[in-house]
Amino acid sequence: KSFEFMANFNGNYQSFSGSEEYGVDANSGFNWDANLTANGRIAKGLTAQLRGNYMAPRVMAQGTSTSMFFADAGLKLSVLEDKGSIMFNVQNIFNKARFGGTRSTAQFNSEFQRNFMKGPRAMLTLSYRFGKRAPDQEQKRKREENQEDFQGGGEMQ
Repeated sequence: KSFEFMANFNGNYQSFSGSEEYGVDANSGFNWDANLTANGRIAKGLTAQLRGNYMAPRVMAQGTSTSMFFADAGLKLSVLEDKGSIMFNVQNIFNKARFGGTRSTAQFNSEFQRNFMKGPRAMLTLSYRFGKRAPDQEQKRKREENQEDFQGGGEMQ
């Protein structure tokens, strides 16, 4: 009950006409990407999230891109009697978020690779909620506490 998993898959077919005038051939194909998110309650007031993202090779106007994988992780701690939270998250944990591929026309062929995100990126966030909660918000909070279950599915960012 304290862990939740969510998977997403996206796919599309892409078609490029090309141009004889510029020596660009037509190109088409199926593109897809997927991600898996795991949310979990570690202890009362402490939750964690791990997210893996994969992008398969993609068809581009003048070639194809290479596949890309990256992962993010985060921790969230409720503080100050649930009026605040401290979040720590790291994006691109394994420093694998790189975009690359091949481009080709009648005039040239080239390979390229760029860092999508330069190295892992860590963030520490402190949030504080001012004011009183509306009665329906308080009831929702109590229901969630009683379930002792990490609700949501949204990303910690």
